[in-house]
Amino acid sequence: MDKSRKGFRILTLGIASLMFSSITFGIDIKTSLKTEYSDNITKTENHQVDDFEHSANLFISSEERYGKFDNSLLADFSYKHYQHGTFSNDLETELEWDGVYHILPNFFTWDISDEISEVVINTTQVNTPDNRERRNVFSTGPRFDYKISKLDSLNLSGLYQRTDFQTEGADSDRLRADTSWSHVLSSRSSAGLNYRWSKTEFSRGRNIYNAEATVFTKLSNLQNTLDLEYGLVDVKSKDTHDQQNTDSSIWDAKYTRRVDASSNLTLSFLREVGDTSTSFDALVDGSYIDLTDIDIVRVTEWGIDYTKTFSSRSRASVRLYDDEVVYLETGDVEERAGIDIQLSRPIRPTLTVSFDANYEHSTFKDIDRKDDRYDLTIGLSKSFFKNLSLLLETGIEEQDSNQPSNDYTEWTISAELTYIPAL
Repeated sequence: MDKSRKGFRILTLGIASLMFSSITFGIDIKTSLKTEYSDNITKTENHQVDDFEHSANLFISSEERYGKFDNSLLADFSYKHYQHGTFSNDLETELEWDGVYHILPNFFTWDISDEISEVVINTTQVNTPDNRERRNVFSTGPRFDYKISKLDSLNLSGLYQRTDFQTEGADSDRLRADTSWSHVLSSRSSAGLNYRWSKTEFSRGRNIYNAEATVFTKLSNLQNTLDLEYGLVDVKSKDTHDQQNTDSSIWDAKYTRRVDASSNLTLSFLREVGDTSTSFDALVDGSYIDLTDIDIVRVTEWGIDYTKTFSSRSRASVRLYDDEVVYLETGDVEERAGIDIQLSRPIRPTLTVSFDANYEHSTFKDIDRKDDRYDLTIGLSKSFFKNLSLLLETGIEEQDSNQPSNDYTEWTISAELTYIPAL
């Protein structure tokens, strides 16, 4: 089936479920029009090109129930038009649709989901429209939840997952089986064991087998929460000419402390092992996976986050991070470390000023390249009515590299009008 038709079919199914749901828990809609001018839209050192990017945006968030079927949808559509034709006009889509059919409530359910996203193709190149493509991940399968006792529960699930890339990535079919046992230690703590097995068949003739076993625990009190999972994974990669095995430890640790009534501190550490078609959790926080080849990938990510709110409705947040992506078959290593600072302050009841600064150091060891990127954005937001606002922003982004052909400086200025209809 044509990929665009398949994505449209899933999208239509998700939107249709919005229209015919019998119980709606909540729906939010936001629309906006945005114009942005860039003096170097291709992010190049030489032959700089300026252009205007005009976009019409629609965001939908909803949760519904139709009989035994639960449905949730997050969709963000953005149609982009480039005034001087630097890039092709395109509809960029970010969509997460999840459905759960309760065949036997609290025991046997069937899950179905679809995720459409824009992903980077080549991680050594700048993130511009010609270096992005659409990825569609469709998943479905049964889940059994069995209460062994008041303190113990057993979860069994099976999953079929189909991943389609628009152009460059390798399409794949994945079968996965999960088993989980959990035990309640107290009202604020629990522990358990997980086992997962999967087989991934790529369209290019490669099969990857993954088996992982982990132990997990969750502890919490009024001010602290700790989620910790540790385990081992064994990955086998097979094709017609070769077979490779990889063993590694995996982690997923997150500690959150409520410092006081207005501030929180979070420490996180994550290590995952999979392949180039896997939807890594780390991707949410900004780790990029190169899609130009099939490989076994180990992602390691740590972060420190601090947020603070003030009585004046001002808000500040700081994030320190370090992400490492290791391609275990080719030996390529990419690392990104940096800091994000965000500040916002109301200067009048309807007027807010914002400040966003980022510094990131990137290393690509296989090509002996090091980049330093600086990004600064200042914004001013004005609310005219309860559901209408205007955002003006200006920013500068600069990259310095030990390979001068990757240097660039870009200055942007934009205006965005947002309307949130009352539902």
